Amino acid sequence: MKKARLATLVICLLALALLLSACGGDAGDGRGDVVEEPQVTAGDFYGCWEYEEYDNWLCINADGTYEWYNPDGTCTSGEYTIDGVELLMNDGELFFALDGEGGMIDSEGDRLFKSSLPEVWPGAVEEEAGFTAIAADFSGCWKYDDYGVWLYIYGDGHYDWIYENGDGYIGSWTFSDGEMHLDNDTVLYFDEDGILTDDDGDTFARSTLPNEGSDPGDSWDGLDWDSNAEDFYGCWEAYGEYIWLYIYDDGTYEWFGDYDGSDWIGTYYMLGNALVLDTSVVFVFNEYGDIVDQDGNDMYASELPDEYL
Repeated sequence: MKKARLATLVICLLALALLLSACGGDAGDGRGDVVEEPQVTAGDFYGCWEYEEYDNWLCINADGTYEWYNPDGTCTSGEYTIDGVELLMNDGELFFALDGEGGMIDSEGDRLFKSSLPEVWPGAVEEEAGFTAIAADFSGCWKYDDYGVWLYIYGDGHYDWIYENGDGYIGSWTFSDGEMHLDNDTVLYFDEDGILTDDDGDTFARSTLPNEGSDPGDSWDGLDWDSNAEDFYGCWEAYGEYIWLYIYDDGTYEWFGDYDGSDWIGTYYMLGNALVLDTSVVFVFNEYGDIVDQDGNDMYASELPDEYL
């Protein structure tokens, strides 16, 4: 009996030894230990990733959002979640996992690497630079296509507006965002085809100023548009009136006689071919060599009476 029990014990011990051997019973060799998976956190996914095979970029943000950039720079965005070692998007339809080599792989098997957004998008369509007019484009003489009206635009911020009957006036302009704004509330546009258009849709064509008229003494017809400041220097006398205007070469003028203006002495400047006084009186030459103002008042070259010398 004792021998039978002993034999049974030996058999159990042998079985236990075999079991321990199969499980790596030697604690020193490490066999049989439980292998733990590496720890992955959301922070391991943060940053910009670029596909190896495609011009697409994926930016994963710490706030649980992402941006997906296309080759042309357009972007879609959304939210992601972390599930174990995977980053999930679109309710799990698309997921990413780290490859253990510093890269990332998506659920389709495509690889991504750490990168940054490009300065120039490879698929961006280069837009043609739009035409923008500058003030110099407006300069010169224009005539309405459908009206007997001329417009001469000077580069110093002024213009001449001249009607077919010889009447006209001088004004100023400002320029902003490719548009010219006249002080008579007209807005002018210049397009890439060289066409000038006002804010009513009426167009202008390049032209020359009118130089003939039926009654130059009473209007601005027949003006000499090639005059300069030197042509105005000296003394001018009003027809049939005891009034003289002396224009000096230093940019000043002086009235003499029965002139009833508020300023007897002042300054002037040239506006194209016109001489403009600081009182807004404007003189130009007519075909007879006289100077005429915007009201049709003529003055002829003369000399000051002795009493004013």
